[in-house]
Amino acid sequence: MYKQNTMTILPKINLYLLYAILISIVFSKFNLNSFFIILFFATWLLEGHYREKWEKLKADKIFLTYSLYFILQVFGLIYTSDLLLGWKHVEHKAGFFVLPLLLGSNRFLNDRLRTRVMLFFCAVLLATSAYCLAVAAYRYHLTSDSGVFFYHSLVKPIPQHAIYFSIYVFIAVLFLFFENGKNPWLIKNKTACSILIVYFVIILILLSSKLVLSLVFILLVLLAVRAIVKKRSIVLTVSLFCALVLGSGVVFYSDTPIRQRFSAIVHGDLGLIKKEQFTPITDWNGLQLRILIWRFTLEILQTQRAWILGVSPGDAQKRLNEKYIAANMYIGDKNRGDTGFLGYNCHNQFFQIMLQSGTAGLLMLITWMSVFFRHAVKRKDPVLLGILLITFFFFTIESVFERQFGMILCTFFPLLYYYGRNEATYER
Repeated sequence: MYKQNTMTILPKINLYLLYAILISIVFSKFNLNSFFIILFFATWLLEGHYREKWEKLKADKIFLTYSLYFILQVFGLIYTSDLLLGWKHVEHKAGFFVLPLLLGSNRFLNDRLRTRVMLFFCAVLLATSAYCLAVAAYRYHLTSDSGVFFYHSLVKPIPQHAIYFSIYVFIAVLFLFFENGKNPWLIKNKTACSILIVYFVIILILLSSKLVLSLVFILLVLLAVRAIVKKRSIVLTVSLFCALVLGSGVVFYSDTPIRQRFSAIVHGDLGLIKKEQFTPITDWNGLQLRILIWRFTLEILQTQRAWILGVSPGDAQKRLNEKYIAANMYIGDKNRGDTGFLGYNCHNQFFQIMLQSGTAGLLMLITWMSVFFRHAVKRKDPVLLGILLITFFFFTIESVFERQFGMILCTFFPLLYYYGRNEATYER
């Protein structure tokens, strides 16, 4: 009787834990997502059926590629000069093994549950963004500074990173648009769904991520055309065009932080990155700094002869810091606790993996992305494909795996769609 009751209640607990993981990645202040993943693992152990789970996992390409990447991080401990930092890196990357293990061998995840999780995610984003807007309105009342509505300032009350929050909202937009004709609740509430899409697009505009806004602009054009061709809801079509016109107007014709962020890209001398020495007061824009760090990365790999296995995850940042110091870049003021450029990673996931784990790590990253993309195209899954595309482009400007929430972003959502597309998977 006890075992039967346990098997009945575990799926409900797993659902609530999925909800909790989503809340914890949006409300990053408390950093509880690792705790909820541990609880998720505990329910996995209580469920049993280990042989059945192993049979499923050993034939799973996604689980195998994630696992190989994690094993490579552990292997880096052998040749690192900083074992403590290397071990911390391995602990940070454990989610690349644990989440595929849990979701890949699950006995509860199916299409209906995945939809419930995504609807809950949309509700969390709606509540948190509304709260941020309310706080920004109050701060604007006190200071008359319109900057409180944009970029990092907008999500500071949570607190959250503006680009990560933009990607979360982008994923919600993908879900709401492409799932609105499949889910009964969304079908019944199409008008509310359209309004929510427009609201989320406005939030994306305020968050001011150049990457996400560029992709949203392209997406809105494609979706609006698709809505007309397929004669979808007139409300949805008009909503998409309104969002498109509003977004274009704000970005290109108004004096806002959004326009300033876009214009900053085209200003600055790219020839600056060819120099060997700089001054601590050298002014860098985001593009210049990234290209310089990528140059440093290639130079490190060349001088260390570390093209195959990298310099190890434990030594990667140390080697970059040595480059910043040697180039006379700003390294902060100890009296103020300012470290300057020390600690700046590669700001590109492909270069970051090359520096840490060489071409071996890069090949593993390309492999698991290829498996995901092939699956998304084969299943004609636009939401998964959109998640993969935004993740791929995010890789080009950030070292996503270096943040705990970056690891969650690259595992939780893709795996939720990869494994959650079956009706009544292992339901008993």
